[in-house]
Amino acid sequence: MDVTHQTVYNWINKYTKLMNQYLDKIVPQVGDAWRADEVYVKIRGELKYVFAMMDDETRFWIAQEVADRKEGHDARGLLQKSKQVTQTKPKVFITDGLGSYHEAYKKEFWTIKRRNRTLHIRHIHLQGDMNNNKMERLNGEIRDREKAIIIMIFFYFMSFMFLAVQFQYGDMFGVAMKNWEGEELRSPIIDYINTGEINTHTQAALNVDKSTTLLDTFVGAATIGWDLFLILSGTYIFRVLELFLIPSIFIAPIVVVYEILLIRALMGIIRGV
Repeated sequence: MDVTHQTVYNWINKYTKLMNQYLDKIVPQVGDAWRADEVYVKIRGELKYVFAMMDDETRFWIAQEVADRKEGHDARGLLQKSKQVTQTKPKVFITDGLGSYHEAYKKEFWTIKRRNRTLHIRHIHLQGDMNNNKMERLNGEIRDREKAIIIMIFFYFMSFMFLAVQFQYGDMFGVAMKNWEGEELRSPIIDYINTGEINTHTQAALNVDKSTTLLDTFVGAATIGWDLFLILSGTYIFRVLELFLIPSIFIAPIVVVYEILLIRALMGIIRGV
């Protein structure tokens, strides 16, 4: 069966709409206290503000909207969307002192009858019961994810740059980089680039020296696999530490710790936590 890219794209659109229709019918179970806050983000290079509403008890992200500015923004749409999603309104509405929240509160949550009126807490403090720490922490997680993505892109860029420098200086200028043992700091991946065949280096190790043992072959394959892992994970740049006479056995734990932190950040992005 021949499936084109357009067919796959059509399937995605179709089933995404079906999932949205199903999710729109689900009413989240939230508590009586909601928190709202804003955080600035860059979207396509432009500074925007994300206004978000979160349930205090479950920390469920109820609604959000993007605005061009912070001061003077009409946050009424955020409150309307929150009521639409939950089909209710909170008993307590917690925000910072931004005037946009209070103006929206008076139009959407305030009522003449005191019994049905939502309490708006907007003069919050850093400590005590009247604080917005939970919402600030959620915004902090957004910042952490942005930093994780930037760091990941930086390390990928630097890893390929270091690999390119090895290729340029080693093959074009004949200048070899030395590690702490005085050996040439050169990835076997470069040999693949030169020959254009992925198995050339391995075949040479097996055929040229008939005395090559299974252990030697395993060590060679492990070296190639380790370098390939470093390149694909964006951590090959850590091999630059070998130029400062740091053994690779001490570099491996650094790579492992970096990968663990990176995986945690990526899992947070995927799960939206």
